[in-house]
Amino acid sequence: MAARQPEARAHEFPQAPSPHVLFNASTGSLLAARPAQRRVHVSAAGCDNAAVTTLIDQLDYHAAPANGAQRFVWKITGSRPGAWLFARVAQHLDRGLLRLTDGRVTAPGFFAGLPTLFVTMRGARTGATRTVPLVGIPSDGDIALIGTRFGQHGTPAWYFNLVKTPEVELEYKGRHARALAREVDGARKDRIWDDACRVYAGYAAYARRIKDRPIHVMVLSTPPTD
Repeated sequence: MAARQPEARAHEFPQAPSPHVLFNASTGSLLAARPAQRRVHVSAAGCDNAAVTTLIDQLDYHAAPANGAQRFVWKITGSRPGAWLFARVAQHLDRGLLRLTDGRVTAPGFFAGLPTLFVTMRGARTGATRTVPLVGIPSDGDIALIGTRFGQHGTPAWYFNLVKTPEVELEYKGRHARALAREVDGARKDRIWDDACRVYAGYAAYARRIKDRPIHVMVLSTPPTD
């Protein structure tokens, strides 16, 4: 991706105040303050490949196979009591890891081997900019977000944020990209769900416990060029 150039200003996503504020995706509560890092923006003049480069390519995003210890954690977090506990302590684990690693390592990534990226979005009700660490599933060059919320009651707040304002900014291991979110259904949703269950077996356990709402799947894609 090209370095920042003056022409890129028209394409910039509104920046969050510094330092960045991180929220728990399930509860919306504050996780930690993370020092602002340099942002790299796509310039129409400075990056000719922007129109054909996928988010996976821009972020070098991938789901590495989990090791034995991480697969053991899956069994715990996939169970009803384990999911209940993890939904409540993950924010505290995240706070410590984020501070120790300068905002690069999250609890799902460290303990369960799940690919996690930071999604900067606007709150549906407040309009405030917030950054949320979310597990993302690679899908045909895009990144999918699965709204299981650890199998707990209620739709995750980030879903309503993305429906209201689909323009987001992503960060993964120091790389940045802009994206548009959209909800998918039908065959595409089924394919993503199958991929998600291969990345993390806990999703299937969560689905069996979710009876009062649909499981929303949002796909993040590279914005179309003007």
